[in-house]
Amino acid sequence: MDKRNMVSIRKGCSLSWAEREEMILEYNSGKWSKQEIWKKYTGQDKEHGQMLVWMRILCLILGRDTSA
Repeated sequence: MDKRNMVSIRKGCSLSWAEREEMILEYNSGKWSKQEIWKKYTGQDKEHGQMLVWMRILCLILGRDTSA
């Protein structure tokens, strides 16, 4: 297979925290599902709950209220 035709696949851990926050903000906009955003940023089909973990961590780091 030609390298130009290969889809770039990244692991979630290879994303910077800024990219992770961008993903979460994009998800919170309500336009796309977690699966669609995960596929867009990583090229992988399944997300396995990693974004939820990042949401919790980033809310703690940024001091945002997590209560509904």
